[in-house]
Amino acid sequence: MQAQQEALEEINAMGGRLLAIAPQTSDKSFQLYKDMGIQFELLSDPEQKVIKNYQLQFEVPESLRQFHRSLIKQDDINGSWNLPVPATFVLDQQGVVCGRHVSADFLIRMEPIEIIGTLERLLGKDEALSAYLHSKNEILRNTLKELTQTQEQLLRKEKKAVIGDLTAGLVHEIKNLLNPISFLDLMVDDFSTKNKQYAKYIYDSRTRILELIDEVRLLAKEEEVQYKTVLYALNPVIKEVVNLSLLDPDVKNKQIDFELNYLGNVKIDKNKIIQVLLNLIRNAAHALKNITHGKIIIKTLVEQGLVTISIIDNGIGMEQEVLDKIWKPFFTTKGDNGTGLGLDICRNIIENHGGKIGCNSLKNQGTEFYFSLPITVE
Repeated sequence: MQAQQEALEEINAMGGRLLAIAPQTSDKSFQLYKDMGIQFELLSDPEQKVIKNYQLQFEVPESLRQFHRSLIKQDDINGSWNLPVPATFVLDQQGVVCGRHVSADFLIRMEPIEIIGTLERLLGKDEALSAYLHSKNEILRNTLKELTQTQEQLLRKEKKAVIGDLTAGLVHEIKNLLNPISFLDLMVDDFSTKNKQYAKYIYDSRTRILELIDEVRLLAKEEEVQYKTVLYALNPVIKEVVNLSLLDPDVKNKQIDFELNYLGNVKIDKNKIIQVLLNLIRNAAHALKNITHGKIIIKTLVEQGLVTISIIDNGIGMEQEVLDKIWKPFFTTKGDNGTGLGLDICRNIIENHGGKIGCNSLKNQGTEFYFSLPITVE
């Protein structure tokens, strides 16, 4: 069986199928699989019906049973003294026997090279060689694919490690740069209602900047991010995001419409969801560059205990080749203006909220980014 296992790849390459039938019970056969590393089919015939039909069964004479006790266990052959004569048959696709080997001496078996030789005669040598080379080529192709995927994973891990170390070093410096915002505390009492709202936007933006840096650092180090979820009405959060996004020069001149069909609450880490929405609205605005009558629609829809938020634009869209890559870390279509981490972070945030994120897009027709959040009733 070990010799046949070594020849299995070549047998398979010629379109052959190797099958063994033994009188052991299925658990004994399974143990053989494990002990010998067998990868071809091994069937159990404990009642020896198949063996009997092939006229390969014989009964051990009483005079030899004492000798055979040292070679076989009774439970291996279902408590009987009936044994099979070892035999090998090579069948063509019509079931005709084209090669065989039968010997009462159990030490003599058909050599694997004889099986392969019979298969070559059945196929013709050229066809057999072609089948074998095709099989090898397929193995090499799959191996190359696995190596390429492994290389990409290693490169992404290396890039993430560098970014993680970099952001860890930047956190302290960025905090220092944001500290002057604290002076607003000394001035806010003198602000008008409108300016107090702007001051709140600035405070919240500072918080989001720090959380974003921390998110990148933890994502790069593949550590779990802890979220603080609170119950919020969804629509006010969406409208707050739109007001914030209109402060962005790339967004402020874009038409934004609403189709908000959900009036309820969601349990979220508000700053994280704002971060996702700002990112997706900004992406939609970039897709509308140089588009006449371009617009963005923010839509909500409830189904199966989830609320889905969609950000839809009628911009340049994406080809399938690009669409297949957008969730990969460090992939960007923005050249030097993008890091390729935005969507990866968005996906991480939504999945940590128990939701899913996706995208539909058609070249020159537009794009829809959507994500779902569980509906919470409290």
